[in-house]
Amino acid sequence: LINPQPLSLFWAPPKLPLEVVEMPAHMGGGPAAYYIAGTADGSRPGKFFVNTTRYDSQPKYECISLALHEGNPGHHLQSSYSMVAEPRLPKFRQFMEDRSYYLAPSRFPINTAFVEGWGLYSEQLANEMGLYSNDVQQLGRLGNDAWRACRLVLDTGMHGMGWSRDQAIDFFRSNSPIEEINANIETDRYIAWPGQACAYKMGQLKIEELRRKAEDNLAEKFDIRYFHDEVLCDGGITLPILENKIEAFIQKHKN
Repeated sequence: LINPQPLSLFWAPPKLPLEVVEMPAHMGGGPAAYYIAGTADGSRPGKFFVNTTRYDSQPKYECISLALHEGNPGHHLQSSYSMVAEPRLPKFRQFMEDRSYYLAPSRFPINTAFVEGWGLYSEQLANEMGLYSNDVQQLGRLGNDAWRACRLVLDTGMHGMGWSRDQAIDFFRSNSPIEEINANIETDRYIAWPGQACAYKMGQLKIEELRRKAEDNLAEKFDIRYFHDEVLCDGGITLPILENKIEAFIQKHKN
């Protein structure tokens, strides 16, 4: 359903294998899903890990948006672009490692705003790909948007305004469809990792802003496939570097 669609939105998307696998049982208290990149030669596929320990508590209407975020055209496609960028990118920047942030440069620090901003942007792309086939699936996307908005409030509330953990959870439960167990897990994550939740949304908004700018400036010359390739072709970068890249992209295609 999903994999044939990126051809309409990307010029030459890499075709590295992707597996959907069960998250290890000892990680059952973690997130609903996460992604680990594979290898450039395809000998080890990228892996989309799904938390089945709390299967009954996971809203099934969020499955499409979750798959888009972690798989294609989300993190799997994103990391695949980095891995096939040789020889332009050095090896230590080709591989997206989402477990050992502190081992730089052998595990180059991930720029969260760019990497996770692309994940959120990918969820929105599903409307253009025709993948939300009914109102229930759209509800899943909108529900995810609601709790992403909530965590901007939680992040700043706890780390900037002195909110307690209970205040944060109550706000989460009152303003989004998140399940109680997930509200607790996610709130603890934001306590331990200040700013990370805000970075997701900042990245998404910047990518959407740059797309609108390219569309406005290029008009009939704008090709979404070239734009997406330009966003992804240099691996995980900072938002100011991305902005400079798209400015240059606009000038190139204008001329």
